[in-house]
Amino acid sequence: MHTEHIFISGASRGLGKAFLETFLTKNPTAQVFGFSRTPGDMEQQMITEQPQWQGRLHISAGDASKEEDIKRLLGEATDFFNAPIDGLILNAGNFLFDENLTDDTSKKALHDLNVRGNTSLVEQTLEQKQDHPLRIVFVSSTASLAEKRGEAFPSSNEYGKTKAEVDAYLRTLHETAEHVHIALLYPGPFGDSAQKIADHPDFGDTWAIDEKLVAEMGVQLFNQLKTEKFAEGIILSEKHFSIEHGFFKKEDLEAQGIMVRFIPEAQSKYLTRKKNENTNELRENKK
Repeated sequence: MHTEHIFISGASRGLGKAFLETFLTKNPTAQVFGFSRTPGDMEQQMITEQPQWQGRLHISAGDASKEEDIKRLLGEATDFFNAPIDGLILNAGNFLFDENLTDDTSKKALHDLNVRGNTSLVEQTLEQKQDHPLRIVFVSSTASLAEKRGEAFPSSNEYGKTKAEVDAYLRTLHETAEHVHIALLYPGPFGDSAQKIADHPDFGDTWAIDEKLVAEMGVQLFNQLKTEKFAEGIILSEKHFSIEHGFFKKEDLEAQGIMVRFIPEAQSKYLTRKKNENTNELRENKK
């Protein structure tokens, strides 16, 4: 059986860590290399908890927005694998509202990580791999789908544009590069980003999905690329964009060839506004 060599960005916590664990569990032959800015002793902790992952897992430190770090990390990964990279999981990125982008410098920093970091990872990997088959899963966002519809979410237009730009780049790549297979994963709110949405006045109360469920769908799409050239999937709480009143309609998504997974309310986490330091009040729980 072929050993898969998987490279994951933004891998030290949240969704990135869930991807590491899911690949190591679901794909028994996979070797996984992950990186983040501050991984700490995460690799040793994971191997201590799961000794069978010894030799299959390596985690390094690096910044996805820096070209020199990407080059070094790709070299470390191929040395660890002693083989070319089979799969890229493009997870590193930052979620910011428009009001957080106060000047050109902050907008450039968002673009450098969310767009240039991801496209550079792909381009440098392809330079190393030549004609070797490569499967790529990009963690996009429902904000990208909204941007594509011309109905950007309130206060997150710039963020949505960064995700949509990488989506478009990868769509073109799969059409022009014979040996590259692409999957776009559109998750609804999860993790720290979900709480940011719940705290924002333009959004409010939110149903978040578990990172492990997002990672499971990402790995499912990755495995689907063994036989398909291109795949898309959306995963979100059925309560966040309800089937009856939602921004996205299940039948419309499926008509576009997008795999749809709605997480039931019982499996979603209901988030309300965090305690307000000024008024010492909590948002009313409307559930």
